[in-house]
Amino acid sequence: MVILGNLLIKGGSIRTDPYFSNVIFLSHFDTLTDIKGHAITNNGGVSLNTSDKYFGTASAQFSGASNSYLSIDDPASDFSLPDDFAIECFINFSSLGVTNHFHPILEIGNPISGGFRIGWYNDGSSSFFQTVINNTAYNSSFPFAPTTDTWYYFAFTRSSGVNSCSINGSELSGSFTNGYSISSGSSRLIGGSSLSSLQRFIGKIDEYRITKAVTRDVSVIPAMQFPNR
Repeated sequence: MVILGNLLIKGGSIRTDPYFSNVIFLSHFDTLTDIKGHAITNNGGVSLNTSDKYFGTASAQFSGASNSYLSIDDPASDFSLPDDFAIECFINFSSLGVTNHFHPILEIGNPISGGFRIGWYNDGSSSFFQTVINNTAYNSSFPFAPTTDTWYYFAFTRSSGVNSCSINGSELSGSFTNGYSISSGSSRLIGGSSLSSLQRFIGKIDEYRITKAVTRDVSVIPAMQFPNR
């Protein structure tokens, strides 16, 4: 038995995700819905792009406008992350510009007070994936330099307090130790930040999964959509 590309393969047949009960968010972005049942609010500036997607029939297109982000409802505080977790998605930048400096992929709660965010940072002189946990920033970059209009398999994982970013199955430098218990807070945002209306993701995101209380082996680019069970 082996877990390969996030699917369990045994005897030549594809089984269900062995960690599906730990998945707290899963959207294929064929529609703006979460398989796990959390309500997603389109704040007005996100559309479905049916011509450029990684899997399925569409991806989520983020224009970079102030209302171009998704909000996720969390009445049961599923997005509070006290220990191991994994964030996975496919990202495609339309712009890497310095106008907004920070291109958010995910924000949970208030990043400067008990929360978390991860995204691409570019101030014109340096650029890297930046993680903020409870007002402490960490940078992960080398050897990755993204280009626009290119799909990347992005993953952020925490395992026994060690946090890492990876692209296309390769871990980036800058892993760090921080086991802080992340609070779901009052907002969960994809493509946006509560800290500034200028900080918006500009591009496309597809196939988004967040797994809680376990980590994932993200060393292999998934060959198909994440399973729904």
